[in-house]
Amino acid sequence: MSSGHEGVALFLVIVLTLPSRNATERMRAWRTLKAWGCAVLRDGVYLLPAGDRAQRHLDDLAAEVRAAGGQAEVLSVLPQIEEQHARFCALFNRDAEYAVLLGEIEALDPVGLDLPHLRRAVRSLRRRYDALTEIDYFPGPDQGAVGARLAEAEAALAAQLSPGEPQAQPEEAVIAHLDAHAFQGCLWTTRRGLWVDRLASAWLIHRFIDHEARFVWFPAGEPPPPEAIGFDFDGARFPHVGP
Repeated sequence: MSSGHEGVALFLVIVLTLPSRNATERMRAWRTLKAWGCAVLRDGVYLLPAGDRAQRHLDDLAAEVRAAGGQAEVLSVLPQIEEQHARFCALFNRDAEYAVLLGEIEALDPVGLDLPHLRRAVRSLRRRYDALTEIDYFPGPDQGAVGARLAEAEAALAAQLSPGEPQAQPEEAVIAHLDAHAFQGCLWTTRRGLWVDRLASAWLIHRFIDHEARFVWFPAGEPPPPEAIGFDFDGARFPHVGP
């Protein structure tokens, strides 16, 4: 006879009450539970997927509630059937929060905003996105979609902060395995304006690939030397891949 527990996972529940006169402690507890991404089963009953960190969080909060004159217990709950498990998981749905973030990302104007405001806006969105993914216990497609759109906004910001820098190729781009012996005594080239990526790339080439490498730095707006192997610029033999 089946137990009916196949395909379900354990949850933790904190059941708490605080004296109505202790409004400060009630608000603090509510904000803490919200920050942890707890789902609300009913007033005073909050749910988290089971785990060591969740156990520590809820145990600590229960102790604080009791110290403040309230009552609190932390219980383990195993959904009886898969449908109940699905209902519990649905309580953690973050689609609406991702939709808000996506709307703000889409509303960014990389041209109209001055760079300091744009940089602050993008950094704020990144912090909020990372905080949201931290409590997105059952992520769906919205997490990846919003993350990709945010990465595009960050790339647009980087293009303004560092004009002329190469654009990264998609991470899924195929990177071929090459034989270093085929790249000996070569002339290598990249654009002038030697930021850390270009300097580090030149060091890597000389140290690990071509010990007799020679380098030439060509000016922006001019074509690279046709006989040279390009790196770290758009159209180079060796461009950026991924972030």
